[in-house]
Amino acid sequence: MTRMKKLVFISCLCLYLNFTSLLYAQSPAEIIAKTKQAVTELKSVRTEGKTVTGSIDITYNESLIDYGNKKLFAAEKKGQEVLRSAYISDGITYMYNGMLEEWFRFSQDISPIGDVFDKDKLLAQFPDNFEEAGFSVKFLDDETIGDQVCYLIESKVVDLKKAAEFAFKFLDRFVSSQIASLLKENEDLLGDYLETYMSNSETRLWIAKDSFFIAKVLNRHDQATGPDESVSIRVETRYYDFNKPVKIDVPKEAFDSPMVSAEDLGINLR
Repeated sequence: MTRMKKLVFISCLCLYLNFTSLLYAQSPAEIIAKTKQAVTELKSVRTEGKTVTGSIDITYNESLIDYGNKKLFAAEKKGQEVLRSAYISDGITYMYNGMLEEWFRFSQDISPIGDVFDKDKLLAQFPDNFEEAGFSVKFLDDETIGDQVCYLIESKVVDLKKAAEFAFKFLDRFVSSQIASLLKENEDLLGDYLETYMSNSETRLWIAKDSFFIAKVLNRHDQATGPDESVSIRVETRYYDFNKPVKIDVPKEAFDSPMVSAEDLGINLR
């Protein structure tokens, strides 16, 4: 190879290396930080997804969240059967139980489906300091979701003890404050929760490159089913229709349903 060809080759190689380094000049932590900032501007969003338990049990879910007015519609189905659905409006939660074929209202002193309007919880499994929390986080190849080119970031629990300590410290990121209080009052229940949701846990996050909104989330963990037995739980959720006008109307039969309070459920709110 002549000297001139070597110089051209080296120049091209340097250009290539510089270009590829620009693709991932930002670390996963920087991308997630931008996403956290982007979701503060999120006014409404639709979701659809599915939960796969083992290899054959599949349920499908959908939701419409109006962050500005704090209204929600969500439903979970298996085939054509509605397993459960929920609405939130004016601080009241309305839930339909498909097994009982009944509606229930929950007073403002209880939030049975968690803090769904807390946008920080969209990124609960991505701690500020990954290594200290027992997680490994890395870029995978970019993917396109719908018409959005996305960063694909993977988070895995690599140290169960550290991850459990992180989850305990920031328990209200994962569950509602009421459920967090219940778990902290019951060590056995808390231990089961931490082991269930941190054992062999993996999260993949697709973040749109143009808006930094979350386009898709995939969570997987193993859930204990008995001594030395477990089943894989896979939850996949796609986010779309960002900041579009929404209308959520609570069904009349939900308004007429019996009211349930924290006291009725034996929950201590002190």
